[in-house]
Amino acid sequence: MNAKQLEKSLCNEYKLAIAALLKKSSLKGNVRLIKTTVPLLLNPGKMQRAQTLLRSYLRFSKKKLNKNMLAWAVSMELIQAFILIQDDLVDGSWQRRGGDSLHRLLAKKKYNMPHWLAMIIADILLMEGMERFFCLREAPARLNIAFQQLIACGRATATGELEEMTLSAKELNRTSIADIENIYLQKTSRYSFVAPLVCGAIVGGASSADLKKLEKAGCDSGIAFQLYDDLFDLWPKKYRTAKSYYQDIHGSKITWPLTYAYLQANAHDKQLIKSIYGKTQKADKDIQEVLDLFTKYSVEQAVLKRIKELSAKAFVIDGISCYNLLG
Repeated sequence: MNAKQLEKSLCNEYKLAIAALLKKSSLKGNVRLIKTTVPLLLNPGKMQRAQTLLRSYLRFSKKKLNKNMLAWAVSMELIQAFILIQDDLVDGSWQRRGGDSLHRLLAKKKYNMPHWLAMIIADILLMEGMERFFCLREAPARLNIAFQQLIACGRATATGELEEMTLSAKELNRTSIADIENIYLQKTSRYSFVAPLVCGAIVGGASSADLKKLEKAGCDSGIAFQLYDDLFDLWPKKYRTAKSYYQDIHGSKITWPLTYAYLQANAHDKQLIKSIYGKTQKADKDIQEVLDLFTKYSVEQAVLKRIKELSAKAFVIDGISCYNLLG
């Protein structure tokens, strides 16, 4: 089964999972709420985590794909849906995958406390994903070990988000590129890359040596993926992205591009960066000044160079590959 066929099969299984979830959860009696949330929940994206989990598992288990495996792999996407809803709440983002984020959608429909309601729906998705992780007909001991790995990756994601949220422009003087890459490793690499690669391999019976290689590949690829996301936010037209842009600047987020620019900047430009990032509200003029500074210090070129270095380390084995970073 090629990538497109696998994606389609997983999307169908994901939709079945959401339908079953809505029937058995506390959402069942609220028809209006179901009609509001279902269209968004049924837009799962490319199912990359589920695909990677399955390919890793199949590589090491030597088994043929079946429906039970598809149902198991969807657990990663249900948990990812939880993470994305939480991420949108943390970032105050109004958009997700070209449409409204869940809390924005609920607000438009005039629900009371839409942010809290979105959080509760996210919790339901998390619980369903965790339960479904054990539906695979495989050795319970391996599933338990893989689940512990999944929990550890989830904890790292939360830790990375916490570190990012508490980092401010006041700390730029003592913030290094290594510090930022560690945050990216925790918040992006661990769940989106390391978890599916390593969990699939654990359940499939991979050796310790293979697990270490897969973990390293996932770490490097996740950082590279996050760096691409930084580029998309800063130069949306050039990179043809439909997502919202300049969110990192508006939110005063301390990113790799900003840290690199600050480290290269002269004293005057350092002060300008701190001044702009210290503002709660930023005008178009502020955004343009930041972009001009990024151009002045060749930030885009530096980001692309680092992505190339990280991508060169990516580990590929018999159909397992970290995501197409340009896809």
